[in-house]
Amino acid sequence: MDNRDEAKWGSCYTICARTGGNMKQKISLLFICFIWGCFVCADAQSAFDNLKSHFKHVPNKYRTAPFWVWNYKVTKPEIDRMLVDFKDKGFGGVFVHPRYGMITEYLSDEWFELYNYAVQQAEKLGLDIWLYDENAYPSGFAGGLLPNQMPESYTQGQGLLPIQTTMLPDDYGQYFVILLKENGRYLDITTVVSNYLNKKGNYYLYKKTYYPDNTQPSRAWYAGFCYTDLLLSGVTDKFIEITMSGYEKNFLSKFGKSVKGIFSDEINIRSSGGFRWTPDLFEVFSKKYGYDLKEHLPSLHLAVGDWKKIRYDYSKLLLDLFVERWAKPWYEYCEEHNLIWTGHYWEQTWPGIEQVPDNMAMNAWQQMPGIDMLSNTFDEQKTSAMFGNIRVVKEAKSVANQLGRERLLCEAYGGGGWNMNFKDFKRHSDWLNVMGVNFINQHLSHMSFLGVRKYDWPPMFSSMASWWNDYGEMNEYLVRMSYVMTLGQQKNNVLVLEPTTTTWMYAQHIGNDGNNTARKIGDAFQHLVTELSKKQIEYDLGCEHIIAQNGKVDANNFLVGQCAYSTVVIPEYVENIDSSCFALLQKFVQQGGRLVSYSIPIYVDGVRSEEVIELFKDKRVIRAESLSEKQLQAQLGSPSILFTSQIGGNLYHHRREYQDGELLLLTNSSLSEAASFSIEMKGQSIIDLDAFSGELYTFPYKKQGNLLSFSGSLEPAGSLILYISHQEVKEGRKRNAFVERKVIESENQTEVKRLRDNALIIDYLDLIRNDSIWDNQYFLDANFDVFRKAGFKDGNPWFRAVQFKQDIINRDMSKVPGFSVIYSFEILNDLTDFSSLKMLCERASMYDISINGHLLDTKGVQYLDKDFTLFSIGTYLHTGINKVEMSIDKFNVEAEIEPIYILGDFAVVTNNNKWVISGRQNNYLLGSTKDRGAPFYPWEMCYSKSYHIDMKQDCYYISVPKWKGSLVQIWVNGQKAGLVFTDPYNLDITDFIKSGKNRIEVRVIGGMDNFLGPHHSRSNGSTPPWDWQKHNGNDHADGYILTDYGLFDDFELFHAKYK
Repeated sequence: MDNRDEAKWGSCYTICARTGGNMKQKISLLFICFIWGCFVCADAQSAFDNLKSHFKHVPNKYRTAPFWVWNYKVTKPEIDRMLVDFKDKGFGGVFVHPRYGMITEYLSDEWFELYNYAVQQAEKLGLDIWLYDENAYPSGFAGGLLPNQMPESYTQGQGLLPIQTTMLPDDYGQYFVILLKENGRYLDITTVVSNYLNKKGNYYLYKKTYYPDNTQPSRAWYAGFCYTDLLLSGVTDKFIEITMSGYEKNFLSKFGKSVKGIFSDEINIRSSGGFRWTPDLFEVFSKKYGYDLKEHLPSLHLAVGDWKKIRYDYSKLLLDLFVERWAKPWYEYCEEHNLIWTGHYWEQTWPGIEQVPDNMAMNAWQQMPGIDMLSNTFDEQKTSAMFGNIRVVKEAKSVANQLGRERLLCEAYGGGGWNMNFKDFKRHSDWLNVMGVNFINQHLSHMSFLGVRKYDWPPMFSSMASWWNDYGEMNEYLVRMSYVMTLGQQKNNVLVLEPTTTTWMYAQHIGNDGNNTARKIGDAFQHLVTELSKKQIEYDLGCEHIIAQNGKVDANNFLVGQCAYSTVVIPEYVENIDSSCFALLQKFVQQGGRLVSYSIPIYVDGVRSEEVIELFKDKRVIRAESLSEKQLQAQLGSPSILFTSQIGGNLYHHRREYQDGELLLLTNSSLSEAASFSIEMKGQSIIDLDAFSGELYTFPYKKQGNLLSFSGSLEPAGSLILYISHQEVKEGRKRNAFVERKVIESENQTEVKRLRDNALIIDYLDLIRNDSIWDNQYFLDANFDVFRKAGFKDGNPWFRAVQFKQDIINRDMSKVPGFSVIYSFEILNDLTDFSSLKMLCERASMYDISINGHLLDTKGVQYLDKDFTLFSIGTYLHTGINKVEMSIDKFNVEAEIEPIYILGDFAVVTNNNKWVISGRQNNYLLGSTKDRGAPFYPWEMCYSKSYHIDMKQDCYYISVPKWKGSLVQIWVNGQKAGLVFTDPYNLDITDFIKSGKNRIEVRVIGGMDNFLGPHHSRSNGSTPPWDWQKHNGNDHADGYILTDYGLFDDFELFHAKYK
């Protein structure tokens, strides 16, 4: 038994020893002890046995769960279809996420009827349901129901905006606070301001600002209202009442069972203009600090008076109010109702306090801390970055370690664009895992792609994706990674104090003098944590707010919750220490703890302190000046692991302790360079766990006593899971390694063909309305224009608006005229067979459709989305210019002008800088799909060759050295042999090869970006909805932004022998 087991037995012994009474009572207690002992023995079994028992087939608990976006008319057939699909792709549950575009009324009787059906169907499939506490985001307005039922939640003001003047204005009555500067002091003259009219002076006037007057992107985003004041007492209680009462009524008995928890999204306390204010701010401030904040307001935006102390007190109060009035009520509600509260704040705004004064302090109140890591731009430098921002993940993971939270959730991938491929997905999740994330929440999975909904921060994890049928394999990889990153414990010996309270002293809502200094502090800290991670230092971050509640010193260990640290690091530019933290640091140093400091703080709670200066001048405090690898290892290196060599790539590691060994995850986040390593750890044997297959392999090492030395190399975006056992473990087999290989020549030239119809998008059109024609209009301009003409001032309400109850769908449009749109496309005379040509359009049943003047009277079929219809149109077409007209008599809020697509067996080429349809197709051309007449084609491009093998022997593998796409499928003799998407782009196909003739197909799967766009503007590494709004004003072919997909060098078949 380890110490924890002894403690368990000890507690049983204590109960028995201290219990009086009769023998029957003692026997009962001994029986309890026996049962407890059985539990201890089961718990004490080999941790590696626990790990390997579920590694191949991971339980539901550890599986991923996407945002399941309800964004149109929710129906039971769609619920059935998508839940079955989620189960088939290996998900463990879903977060039901209402989002803009939704027509079903939020929190209505119909809503709960459909929700109840979804819960029942999910239960049958063994899927978990997670609630989402808002209609769209950010959490806190309840789809408009909160401001509607509680107007005071937004009508009392949320900011104070200052002006300075030498004469009081005539409209002085509109100002909430008026100060006069006299003799270096600021006098509150608000109640006696009439005595100072027409008198010169130094006046400071503060005007209340309101969310309704400063709502971004528009009030339509908040269902016609605005955000609410989450610092106002009672607002969160009302929000919980509105949001949760229906769920309680319908699913209370399922809470904690099939309904696991609830997600809150992007909660913030931003100001409505000026610095943040709430109605009882001055009263609470005075009670807490014993002085009147009104008389010190200039210190919040000017470096006057005791401004550092004032700003510190003000920021700390904002945090305390945010915790007490938002986080704590939600935490307590979820504790009481057996729910797991998760979600995320605005982590990337640190070191600013405008949205969240302290990320870690807010994470502490979540049963499962969560973060947001979107986009596909890897950025390790900026404090505002997402993917690559080590600080953000380490904040939340440190809280999880310290407060014993088993899981850390991350909302991942959103906005990365349709051109994110499987290698990108793997790299993204590997980086999250190595930083400590063990619950991946895919952003997003749309129920509908109708109209502008399809532009909502792709990629989308649903059947629209060209790679969706293969996503199950990727998901199993993510699941195994999450599984191994949940078992065991991460025990870091180093605590790095986050300089949040120092940044408070410089935080300004107005002006940049202080904010520039805060950013300097933030940038330095960002650099520090990034360097520590890249140099393989094992550390957690420390939050002074959490330390005040959960910190203590035991001998020479600095304890925060469940974690013990032998070393504490004070980063560069730290000026302030919270008084509770300072007292612990004093005790820590006195008892022999290691305090390493890159700066000398001079303030405690915003007040200059000689005592803190003396502590940091103490010779026992280690002064650090360099981030060199040598110094970092000497001062902060872990005794449990030593990297003796690290070359190339972008290597990170994560080490977890088990009862009989340690798990080590290594990842290389570089997309272009391999990373090699040499490591020393204590142990007896090493097992390699393959997260793709679930298989176990031995890993080579050298042993000297109980010290293991091992080396390896990770390909770009590669990863490796190793279990370093304290015992000799005879598990797994050696990985195969080639000793000989020879290229097998094919019998024919590579044949190239599409496996589905080609596609041409038509996204420019002529708009006809009220007998006026606007020609060659970009579709989204026309889309927004008809909505504006119908009275929607912001344009299409489904693009960036939340419907309040049914106010959009029930809006009277009876007097608003309809419109017509005409799409034109050209067919060259080298295409003679039109029989394969089809047209794909949206909501066809709402329109009268004619082609070249002939009414379309054929019945279409559903394709890609339940509201997309595919029509055969070959009989209506001719060589030259063809026109498709779609007309609607009366305007309808569900009629959105979108592109149409022409599909069929043809090539898309350019003619006079226009995309046209041609019959010229090259079946033997490698290279970009753009060059072989398929610039908009997103699906499988098949490259095939035949081989003759006299006698099957040894092994065979395919090498696909140069390609671009979402992934590659390998098919051998009509059977799918596997996928290729990671370096070195090889696949063993021995089991599928036969003696005699073999047909091998390499199918490169493209990306939906060439099909769905955006085609005219693409942000770097991120694809927001507004990218679709930007265009060049014409449909010239050279203005379209398209990705090169395809096979660029031919694939090869190798005969090889294994070592």
